[in-house]
Amino acid sequence: MVWALEAIWDANTRQYLVYWSSRFYDEADTAHAGTATESCIVSAYTSDFWMIIKATDYIVIPGTPIIDLTILPLPDGETFGSSRT
Repeated sequence: MVWALEAIWDANTRQYLVYWSSRFYDEADTAHAGTATESCIVSAYTSDFWMIIKATDYIVIPGTPIIDLTILPLPDGETFGSSRT
């Protein structure tokens, strides 16, 4: 499941960084009957919103579920991020 999907342009890679909150089940738990992981932020790059490059963990804090992240570009090229648990 995916929550709070957002995207931001990354001028360095010339692609969009797409990020969202997810929980994961063990690969063997195809019925999702077991316990899922805590929510974490996952990200992937895309240039066209049709295909994405493999998703990877972006923010994982053991013991702290993260359900939302917003990244704002700043005028100097840096970014500011705010997350919610």
